[in-house]
Amino acid sequence: MRAAKLFGAAAFLATGLAVISIAANAQPPAAPKKIQFEEDHSLPIVYLDIVSDAGAAQDPPGKLGLANIASRMLLRGTQRRSKTEFFRKVELLGGQISVDGHQQEGMEFHAEVLSENLDRFLDLLEETLVKPKITAEELHKLKKETIGRILDQKGDDRALAGLHFLRFFYGNHPYGNPILGTQKGVKAITHKDVLDHYSRHFGGDTLSLFGSGDASKEKIERWFSRLIGKLGALHPEAAPVKPLQKPVIPSGRRTLIVDKPKTTQTQILIGGVGMRPETPQFYAVQLANHSFGGSSFQARMMVEIRVKRGWTYGASNYFRFGALPRHFAMHLFPKTDDTPPAIALAVQLFEDFVKSGLTQEEFEFARDSLINNAPFNYDTSKKRLSNATNEYFWNFPPGFFRDFSKNIAAVNYRDIAPALKAVFRPEDLTLVVVGDAAKLKGELQKLPGFGKPVVHSYLVEE
Repeated sequence: MRAAKLFGAAAFLATGLAVISIAANAQPPAAPKKIQFEEDHSLPIVYLDIVSDAGAAQDPPGKLGLANIASRMLLRGTQRRSKTEFFRKVELLGGQISVDGHQQEGMEFHAEVLSENLDRFLDLLEETLVKPKITAEELHKLKKETIGRILDQKGDDRALAGLHFLRFFYGNHPYGNPILGTQKGVKAITHKDVLDHYSRHFGGDTLSLFGSGDASKEKIERWFSRLIGKLGALHPEAAPVKPLQKPVIPSGRRTLIVDKPKTTQTQILIGGVGMRPETPQFYAVQLANHSFGGSSFQARMMVEIRVKRGWTYGASNYFRFGALPRHFAMHLFPKTDDTPPAIALAVQLFEDFVKSGLTQEEFEFARDSLINNAPFNYDTSKKRLSNATNEYFWNFPPGFFRDFSKNIAAVNYRDIAPALKAVFRPEDLTLVVVGDAAKLKGELQKLPGFGKPVVHSYLVEE
């Protein structure tokens, strides 16, 4: 089978071009992991998300950014058309095709088109996935573009805080891998690495499809099954990724200062181990957290840190989800001088929240707010498509978003206090601050339980 394809080292290293053909005697391909399509004929548009199960979490050590680079290379031209010609065709059909790398546990190809042009658009989508033109020249360009985006993040303090929090919190676990990768990792990615990633992760049972819009479910299922058949024959070696091991997070409180001299404002994340829907207290904690760190101006963090003291424009506490429990993080961004008292107050508020729970009034506000706003999370087919894709990425129960308000409504006030104590551990907090270390280090060292801060320059990659 391998000999029948122009896919050996001599073929692509000599020319810098991979030309891939399907063997005539290929074995029957595996079935796709999942196909889910919702017919909605209210608008003449079709939305499709094709999901690969390999993302930044599967990047090999030393080559962080491979999943992102390899996926984007599939949109850099095909064996029939240059990148410019390909996207001109897509645009003439009223369509869009892009790679969305916002998840660490997979990559998403998002496509949408006017339904009257669906057939021709599906041909183009198949062309870019089955017959990409993966050249060394385009790879060199994409690597330079990606390194530019990584450098741009160094000017975005909020992005810096998020990246450093992931690495400091998760250590060497794949959840700490940056989606774009690192400069060093991207530079190390070779033409062969991209081709190997394509052959391992774009096959029969490594891809899923989620979609909605003005088309028949049967038609979309037929098309995707044919696509999977071709990719399965092309890449019989492709196999689903192995499940990740649960991250081991150090206990205790710890601090990282990402040193950015002469900054007048800081970006702060304070977090700990999160949860998943199978956690018995999941919905009680979701409800309580809306009252503590939600987006409302009535949320406790917002009232105490912004409204009463004016230390930050925003203050919130959010959860990040994945196939395994990930993390929660409190976020605020005060002036440098206000940073130590703002952190101390945020931690004190969190300790009081876990210890004492909510008042009856706070409980009722959070419950009613979440229930009343829930329909806006799935009132269009495009939103429902996004929900289905996220449920797949996170391995959440099908219908999680649809059933969210029902599960919130089932929470009783008496559930809140024991739920908070069961899920949150105020003694185990990770603090990451982007700011001027010379002005912050001494004061942050005085924070109860956090100890001596670790200091890293914002210019240095971990």
